[in-house]
Amino acid sequence: MRARLFDAGGRLLGSADDRPGDWNFLPARRLAPGRYRLEIEPVAGASAGSTAVGVRVRAEREREPLAPGAGVEVPLGDDVVLIPIELGAASGLLAAGARSELALGFELERQEEGDWTPVAAARGSELRLLSPLPAGDAGRWRLRLWSLDRFPGAVALSLFAGVPGAVDE
Repeated sequence: MRARLFDAGGRLLGSADDRPGDWNFLPARRLAPGRYRLEIEPVAGASAGSTAVGVRVRAEREREPLAPGAGVEVPLGDDVVLIPIELGAASGLLAAGARSELALGFELERQEEGDWTPVAAARGSELRLLSPLPAGDAGRWRLRLWSLDRFPGAVALSLFAGVPGAVDE
């Protein structure tokens, strides 16, 4: 199955096909209250099919901040874990990694004018997110992490901020 999500004005907000380890779609996205249209279609040459669709709002839980250079193991369950990032005066590149036996949702977000905006996102079990850090950036950053299947388990997180060094071939 393949899905496309549109806002009330008909603007495409996102599309999804196969999710990690599965042929079902998973258009995971936070939405503001309002009207949306979800179009679902079969793939692989089928002209029709049937499916069940569910919408879920998960509880969010904030953890202690994570500083660059630190690694931590984060337990997951049915909720979304929010992890503030303590950047200090870091500049250059922000890189975050997550590794688990679970299928994960992983996002890097930056707060702009009071709203949290996704900067990078990935789905799977061994993930990396990268973003340049604007010079003099005083914005707030955080990681958003969840189990796609709502299974309990642990995730190994790592965080780097700075200017990567040069490496010879």
